Amino acid sequence: MIWLSLDPGLLNCGYCVGSYQQGVIGRPEVNVIKGGCLHQPKAPKKRNIKSAADDFDRSAKLTQKLWNLVETWEPMVMCMESMSLPRNSSTAGKLGRGYGAIAAVAALSNTAVISVSPQEVKESLLGRRSGTKSDIAGALLKIYGTDTMENVLGSGVTKELFEHPVDALAVLHASIDTALFKLGSKEL
Repeated sequence: MIWLSLDPGLLNCGYCVGSYQQGVIGRPEVNVIKGGCLHQPKAPKKRNIKSAADDFDRSAKLTQKLWNLVETWEPMVMCMESMSLPRNSSTAGKLGRGYGAIAAVAALSNTAVISVSPQEVKESLLGRRSGTKSDIAGALLKIYGTDTMENVLGSGVTKELFEHPVDALAVLHASIDTALFKLGSKEL
């Protein structure tokens, strides 16, 4: 069963493609297939484009890139981190556009969506509802190993963007613990 996991964002949307198989002791094992970051850079200032028009263009590009991922991998489920409260209205608008792109692709491709909170991600990996990105990356490294973290998730991703596919892998891992995953895996 192929899953597409997302770390939503309009500028940078991390993704991780993985499959699940039943583990020996009950918890399903994740096989990480590919990870990356869908990057929609801002328009150059010399083009003199209004911010709203640029955000619309970036949203359209993100939607197309997400659609391409869904067409390529044909996931049964998309999982994503639920929106946390942004610091200001501009950030909220941009996050909303990113989530809107995901919702459109999920609806048009008839793909189920599981959403996990940032606290659920931390609890799944760290055993507590708080922690840093560094704590999460360290836990993922212990579980999935250097090869997965560097070769699969880091393939073609710059150091500055590496956190986004790592966050998507964390969401993929945390999604195993949801009731929706447990229900869906019994159907298969």
